[in-house]
Amino acid sequence: TKSTTKSYSHASTSDTPWEILINDMGKKDLSDDVSQGVLFEKTENENAPLVKTFDNENRYTLINGRYILSHIKTGIMLIDPIRAHWRILYEKLCHNMSSRGSLSQQILFTVKLDLDASQMLVFQEIEEELSVLGFQFDRDDKGSITVIGVPVGVKESEVQSFIDRMIDDYKAGNPSTKEEMDENIAKSLSYSMCIKNTSALSQSEMQNIATDLFECTDPAIAPNGKPTFVKIGIDELEKKFN
Repeated sequence: TKSTTKSYSHASTSDTPWEILINDMGKKDLSDDVSQGVLFEKTENENAPLVKTFDNENRYTLINGRYILSHIKTGIMLIDPIRAHWRILYEKLCHNMSSRGSLSQQILFTVKLDLDASQMLVFQEIEEELSVLGFQFDRDDKGSITVIGVPVGVKESEVQSFIDRMIDDYKAGNPSTKEEMDENIAKSLSYSMCIKNTSALSQSEMQNIATDLFECTDPAIAPNGKPTFVKIGIDELEKKFN
């Protein structure tokens, strides 16, 4: 899923990992290296090719079932797929909320929400924003709320837990502005939707995560402010062997 949103992104400093990567690689975009499998530049060997590529079919390695290892021109990169997927979904949801362009899908079996009185009060505050995200609600004569539609990617079995989490996160975040409310809800839903089990990621899934991450507005950090990837340069690797 690609996102072109410029809204709700975290402020970046001039020393972010993403900008350091760009500076290291000059004008060449990192996503090109990720997609083309570029490994090394020519160094002291004048007869060596300008770049060396590795197997296109196995360009990513899953380390300990948890981190994606990828080769780049200036060294190696480790991606946290959970945080990366969270960033990807977060930016997509923020874009949808700002453009009011969310996609909704009807669910085969409707879900009646089980909310206590305090949850109901919070739900009423965020109902409009949830509708913008793609949730569709219906009320009966007694005021009970039934979910009849959900954002694309949300399963029927997850609806209650998603709503519960967004209510809890909204209360904990205590947003004071509409922008903070949107950001709070987008963070909560995108985290609920992002992958949690990374142990069986395929090559295509790892490639999609890497490609989509570096098409984000702010790929270097997850919505919680923690890094989505780390880079280890060739110089640093060589020092390990000295």
